[in-house]
Amino acid sequence: MANLLQLLRGGTLARARPDSLRRVRVDVPAEPPGTDAVFLILRRVRTPLVVLVSVFAVMTFGLSFMPGTEENPDRLSVFDSFYVISYTGLTIGYGEVPHAFSYPQRIWVTLTIYASVVAWSYSIGALLSLAQEQTFRRALALNRFTRKVRAIQEPFVLVVGYGQAGEAVCRALEDQGRNFVVLDSDPERIEHLALDNYTTDVPAMAASGRDPRILGMAGLGHPNCEAVLALTDNDETNLSVVMTVNLLRPELMVIARCSDREHAQQMHDFAADVVINPFDRYGAYLVMALRRPSGFRLASWLMSPRGSELPHKLEHLTDGHWVVSADGTFGFEVTRDLESAGLDVVLVDPADGRPDVSDAVGFIAGAESDIVNMAMAAHARIENDNLFIAVRQNSAVNHAPLRAFDADSVFVPTELLAREAVARITSPNYWSFIDHVLHEDDDWDAR
Repeated sequence: MANLLQLLRGGTLARARPDSLRRVRVDVPAEPPGTDAVFLILRRVRTPLVVLVSVFAVMTFGLSFMPGTEENPDRLSVFDSFYVISYTGLTIGYGEVPHAFSYPQRIWVTLTIYASVVAWSYSIGALLSLAQEQTFRRALALNRFTRKVRAIQEPFVLVVGYGQAGEAVCRALEDQGRNFVVLDSDPERIEHLALDNYTTDVPAMAASGRDPRILGMAGLGHPNCEAVLALTDNDETNLSVVMTVNLLRPELMVIARCSDREHAQQMHDFAADVVINPFDRYGAYLVMALRRPSGFRLASWLMSPRGSELPHKLEHLTDGHWVVSADGTFGFEVTRDLESAGLDVVLVDPADGRPDVSDAVGFIAGAESDIVNMAMAAHARIENDNLFIAVRQNSAVNHAPLRAFDADSVFVPTELLAREAVARITSPNYWSFIDHVLHEDDDWDAR
């Protein structure tokens, strides 16, 4: 059963972009926030280089002062000394040129061998130590990421956040042959992306989208950037992305995820094209299914994957009360929406144990744990076999058990969030038709 929450925004599909914000044209910053890798290497190997140059210089001039043999009493020139020290210090060892050396010269060359080995060991050790440092490795990754983004020649989408929603968006974009760039503050998610079976080498960087310089390096100022998706699980980070895009690249489409009404309003103030808040409108989804069953069936069918059957019609779900067992913001939002539609709703805390649903017509298991939700839903079905059961799914790993449970409604915010975000970018006319369906009456939907 598809979810229509993201489409129900107080009767409008997307709020109009305000024109009241004044802007001064500012170039998108793209300089790296850290030290460049080349300068980092030069700064860290400065002392080893001084040691190497000093050893070669002392040994070169020292050899030029060593007396020669009886057959060749002249000392070696500075150039000949430098030549000998060069192949000796680099362990090449061509021999005694341009002629056989005297014992003082051989002693000096012997000292050169040991001194150069010590100098090279110290220098190579400093380089290996630098290669192990996280700062240096991050600088290399940053430079490599920047080059890959600059090399993009086709339109691409900047995805900020590679959680469940971000991964679903990237999968859908790749299926449609679209390019994308990924930012996420969690290095493990970026490593997970590198191990995923994408057909192309996806530019990805472990960095926060709050930094405008990072967004600039990720392609915000790139002429081929066509949209920005802020899909992190932090509302303030998503708001920061919306603000940066609106102020620096107002012509770009920006779609943001949000779970707080105040942050959602702030995103609308900064002209976000779409603010997707599934928690805020899950109650509206259920209300539509109850009050406008034909519209719900049509919209759900259109939003389902190809080949899906028409959802069954819900009946007799308004004669009785509903039980919502949820923690956090989700329970309050759903309860408020159902009560505003005139339904009798009871909100309980999952920590209080199994709720009484013997005389209820609908039950919503909306805890933050999928295991708790399935346990509550199973008990509710045993207690009342005619109960309408809606289950909130928080993790994709539990898809198979929830599908086997065959709940009347499974609420998967990340999957449907990704479906809407991708469709708005690639098929805007499709969502215009969905908006038309939502605003027609139930008789039109039935026909």
